Amino acid sequence: MRHLVLFILILLLPIDAAQKTTTMVVEPAARTTNAVPIGLNLGSWTSWGAEQLSTSVLKNPGWEGTIDRALICVGDGGPDWFLDDTPWTARSAGFWNGASFEVMSGALAGARGNIVRNEVRNGAGWFAADREVGALRPGDIVSITLVNDDDLPAQWWFENASRNRIRPDRSAVRPGSKGVRSLLLSPDDSDSVAGVSYLDAIGDRAGKLLPMNGGWRLSVWAKGTGGDARLHVGLSRSGSPKFWDLSVTPTKGWTHYQWTFSVDDTGPAGTIELRFEASGPGGQIWLDDASLSAVNDRPFPFRRDVVETLRVLRPGYLRDWQGQLGDTWENRIAASHARRESRYRPGDGEADYAYSLSDFLQLCNEVKTRPWIVLPTTMSAVEWRNAGAWLSAMRSRYGFEEVVIEFGNENWNELFRPAGILSPETLAAVSNRAMDLFRSGSGDDPHFRLMVGGNAQNPDFLRRFKQQAQPGFLTSIAPYYLYSYVAGATRSTAVRTMFGDGMPKDRVGTDLAIYEMNAHTLGGDAAVGNVNELVESAESGAALAWHALGWMESGVSRQCIYALAGFDAYRDDSRELVRLFGITRDLASVAKLRPTGEAIALVNRAIAGEFHAVRLTGGDQRIKAVAFRQKGLWSLVVVSSSPEPTSLAVSFPAGEVGMPNRFELLNGTKGVVEISNGNLTLELPAHGVAVVE
Repeated sequence: MRHLVLFILILLLPIDAAQKTTTMVVEPAARTTNAVPIGLNLGSWTSWGAEQLSTSVLKNPGWEGTIDRALICVGDGGPDWFLDDTPWTARSAGFWNGASFEVMSGALAGARGNIVRNEVRNGAGWFAADREVGALRPGDIVSITLVNDDDLPAQWWFENASRNRIRPDRSAVRPGSKGVRSLLLSPDDSDSVAGVSYLDAIGDRAGKLLPMNGGWRLSVWAKGTGGDARLHVGLSRSGSPKFWDLSVTPTKGWTHYQWTFSVDDTGPAGTIELRFEASGPGGQIWLDDASLSAVNDRPFPFRRDVVETLRVLRPGYLRDWQGQLGDTWENRIAASHARRESRYRPGDGEADYAYSLSDFLQLCNEVKTRPWIVLPTTMSAVEWRNAGAWLSAMRSRYGFEEVVIEFGNENWNELFRPAGILSPETLAAVSNRAMDLFRSGSGDDPHFRLMVGGNAQNPDFLRRFKQQAQPGFLTSIAPYYLYSYVAGATRSTAVRTMFGDGMPKDRVGTDLAIYEMNAHTLGGDAAVGNVNELVESAESGAALAWHALGWMESGVSRQCIYALAGFDAYRDDSRELVRLFGITRDLASVAKLRPTGEAIALVNRAIAGEFHAVRLTGGDQRIKAVAFRQKGLWSLVVVSSSPEPTSLAVSFPAGEVGMPNRFELLNGTKGVVEISNGNLTLELPAHGVAVVE
């Protein structure tokens, strides 16, 4: 509303009160003929927060096991043992017993074997192998993999599970299941047992992120041993009356139960609970392959609100980064009821259940965007070859013009060290090998672009990487901005910092991409309310567009904003939460965009066809502009970092037709622009974004 008032006031100002006009010229020569809109990180799927992505809202619906995978960077070794080079990645003694391994670099690259004993020595992981590994040298990389199908599944919570009364059963799966186990519930005379899934758990600070009003469909396979054991199934939200519940007595044969019911979700925000409870003596109950989804969602992997929000945003790329560095290739493409959770870092809460690559590619095809896929650094030679073959077939099936394949995520970042390679030279050696295998599997499909990410603040990492990497590797960075907002700083100072250039002083090569970008205001000690007001402001939307256009001007055509959804995130060194990084507030309905999302949706509407740079020739220089021409029709995107309104005069190539004549501002104001003799004039509000079509 503030911008709308400013815009109206500008129109009413006398001519002598208006600012000096900023003049600019659209360059006649196109820099590229196939401009791609700004992309997005789809991000992780959470059951508890704003990232409610999946149509079936249950994680690990087949109650499957866990994949643990990690990279060991050899610090020392002997004839049949090796030691990790850092303590913090170590698991408890015996954790990796029985794991398989494959050497990824050095003289033994490609060698495979098994871990016969795992200990912790001097705080770090120590591994005894079943083969000779004396040729390993410090800095060599070894990938280790352990699949655990014996422990209780994560993503579920269990009541009265002691004495083995709730356990997975690998000897019983429902007919036709692609999974390897079911969940066995064994109540006794005194106590029932239950498995519970919790959803939408943020609570009052965000409201309902998964509203359940309307029709829902729940299904599960179950069987019993007879006796008096009954299965009670209930769905409720904390603070409200139960949505729905019933009891059944499963028969000795597998039965597929499916119920459709209506939910009145008009009460307060609270955690949703789906409960499978077995009670009664003299019997046992097995559960397998559950599902819970809204009736009005079609049979598609992602919720309707997710799909329609992406249609509004029109991303040119969709990046699949959801912490999958410890996953296997088989699991990345597994069906939902057969998919295990995976983990690459130590910690009970680190394992997660991800959407599959099959689901992700269906979504990319549905919203007509280019896939950007992060593949695990931990994958074996066979997996890399299989990935190339499968992805090439899927690319051909959907007709994707380009697919970006990224080798891991932020290998340079110590945070990802349990599945990352901190040495750029070793990273080059391992990724070269992986991409050779991938290309072999894909038949050297030219539609794939291979990529490694680097540090925007440390260009030397990518420089050293590229000295050893194969030709043709893309490199990418994450040029976040406004890392800190300190108490005492004025808001105008923070806004000015937010529009700061933010580009690294030394770019690496010419084929650079942006894998993540947004404000990163987790630092500083300003009041949380002040931080939230800034990062959710119209200025924040304009700043994101400003940075994206700046990178576009410098020749970067592949960009992904971080991220589609995310209500808030913890500040540095604090338990306080600020409202980053989602460009949508949530996915509870279609297009609940924050100003950052509104800016990306507005700008992406214009990006198509030929890309033409726009040169400023006079007046206020705090303007960025780019132009596009498709099928003879022009469009223009303009962003201002100025705290004052600006008058614009834009000159298009002489004699051109198809001039843009209607504008829309970030605040929603629409109107007609004046055009005379190939020139366009427009009034732009302070910190404004305009698209002229």
